[in-house]
Amino acid sequence: MDRDKFKPEFDFVYQKRVWQCPTCDSGYLIPKEIDLKFIENAETVNYRDCEAFEYDWISYVFHGQIKCNLCPEIVIVSGVAKIERDQSPDWPEVDKMIEYKELSPKFFLPAMPIIDLSRFESVPANFAFEIKNSFSLYWCNPAACINSIRSAIEVLLDYYSVKKNESNGNLISLGSRLKDFKNTEPDKAKILDAIRWLGNSGSHEPNSFRHSDALDGYEILEHFLEKFFPKPKCDHFIKTRIEAINSAKGPVRD
Repeated sequence: MDRDKFKPEFDFVYQKRVWQCPTCDSGYLIPKEIDLKFIENAETVNYRDCEAFEYDWISYVFHGQIKCNLCPEIVIVSGVAKIERDQSPDWPEVDKMIEYKELSPKFFLPAMPIIDLSRFESVPANFAFEIKNSFSLYWCNPAACINSIRSAIEVLLDYYSVKKNESNGNLISLGSRLKDFKNTEPDKAKILDAIRWLGNSGSHEPNSFRHSDALDGYEILEHFLEKFFPKPKCDHFIKTRIEAINSAKGPVRD
């Protein structure tokens, strides 16, 4: 995972973004300032009557669209932005200060994929559904995002047939389920338990839970998928070539 792609802020000067298309998985989404509309918020409008008004008092809400470079998909985005000032990107050749907008996206529709699930083999459909739901929460509420990932861990334990209910029908806690899972699959349980701890932190201290903490959860989950749901290295092309070489009993010329 390239964590830099999912930092909560970006701009069009120093921190440009390129995201994977959520629909075709092959194309790229490159936000362009011309495709976004910026509107000063009420606080900024009120500040403009102040004699001491400065550039760093300016805040915006923005909305717009980002187009895939390969398929017809258009992703709708909205969020907030502010004005920043820094040295020219051509410094030291050009020694001057420039102003630019720093954007903090809060909402994407469809949601931007943070983990490329197409890289993995036979991922349970209900697990993939939960993870895709978490993508939409990441930008606006990282604490809710990690709890959505935590819910996906419950689904994985169902997939591994880990007991879910007591004899009286009461649900067994995730911690207890992972403890049982550890008896048979200690390596898997250890990885998933780290996500549980992050989920607990997101629930108990949501205001201090950061985007970087949620990205830790995604990276740990991606590691789990790479380890236990790897896609066969032998793709369709190689399989076809193997069959052709075996049939020809030697090299196959195109």
